[in-house]
Amino acid sequence: MTKPLTKTEFSVYALLHLKFGENQFNLDSLRWYFSKAMLKKLIFKLVENGWVKRAGRGVYICVSPEKCVSGFF
Repeated sequence: MTKPLTKTEFSVYALLHLKFGENQFNLDSLRWYFSKAMLKKLIFKLVENGWVKRAGRGVYICVSPEKCVSGFF
């Protein structure tokens, strides 16, 4: 079940989903936009809330928006 996100977390999720879709990505792909500490915290919160899944060490996959939002209803 997914949990609601803050405005910043949702913006990061939207950026990730727009750029990668449901393909795998790593943190190096986003270092140009966020500091290392901020990025780690945001990804941790997205994983914790169920919007992003961990596919391995430092590798992540976005959950489809439909699955995330359907958890609210």
